[in-house]
Amino acid sequence: MATESKRITFTVTPDMVPLMDRAKRMFYDRTQSDMIRILIVAGLESQNSKEHSDGSKNHFTKKLPDLLGEETAKTF
Repeated sequence: MATESKRITFTVTPDMVPLMDRAKRMFYDRTQSDMIRILIVAGLESQNSKEHSDGSKNHFTKKLPDLLGEETAKTF
């Protein structure tokens, strides 16, 4: 079964450079693609938990520990 991937491109604005440098240090052992995927999922999970703090069902299926591993996820 083949997996179909989609490619996205975004521009890192000057105000984001320090944030991206920090992220690169946090994800030194991963590819940039992994880093971006993990950060997107973490941001979506964070937003989702804020929106659904009333206990309604979470819409995202991948959890940060699943992407990072339990030990690395504890550092967030």
